[in-house]
Amino acid sequence: MMGDASGGVADFGKTLSASLGAFADTKGLDGMRAAVQSLALETQKMQKSNSALQSKLKESSQEIASLRQNLEDVQREAMTDSLTGIANRKMFDTTLRQRAMEAMEDGEPLCLALADIDFFKKFNDTYGHQTGDQVLKLVARILQSNVKGKDLAARYGGEEFALILPSTKLFDAKTVCDNIRNSVSTKRIRNRTTGEEMGNITLSIGIAVFKPGESLADFINRSDEGLYFAKGNGRNQSVLETQLESVSTN
Repeated sequence: MMGDASGGVADFGKTLSASLGAFADTKGLDGMRAAVQSLALETQKMQKSNSALQSKLKESSQEIASLRQNLEDVQREAMTDSLTGIANRKMFDTTLRQRAMEAMEDGEPLCLALADIDFFKKFNDTYGHQTGDQVLKLVARILQSNVKGKDLAARYGGEEFALILPSTKLFDAKTVCDNIRNSVSTKRIRNRTTGEEMGNITLSIGIAVFKPGESLADFINRSDEGLYFAKGNGRNQSVLETQLESVSTN
């Protein structure tokens, strides 16, 4: 269409030059009338060509907007956990790298919390996977409701979740995690069909603060160590990496 329009402009230019020349050369009314008619015909052709081009460009613009929206939807789906609706592991990895770079640039603290549902396998085996899925969705909703700004709640894998907390000090991160734990533990799980009470669920959480320049694997590992310490020492608690240091010192 662009090529055709360009050709039409060139033809119109030639016709215009020829018609202007005819005006200059002609001495009679008939010659002038013929020149004007020629210009009028070429102008109509140009109008039709431009109209078709405008219509095609509008159509193409709509197609591009639709493709852009589809791409955004696909990207969002690729970064979202299909069961819980929160960020998935891929989104977690991408965001953690980005937040770590920002923390090194602006000097702000960055905390990471890894959380695991206590005795989830036993709960799953006892009440079935569908009920287990509802528990995962419940925990995800509570995590999501406790994050703001650049914070990220993600499903890390299985019954394990993660919280990325930029511009958050270690003890402030513990406050966030304790609020989440308390909110989760107060929820009573009930079978909607039978009304059967299935008790409540709890979380064990490990929390670490980023050390500028360290590998993300080390950062994650320290959070993981806190998580496993929490699970091995009573569960339903948030453990800071500093607590592990004091334990190892003693």
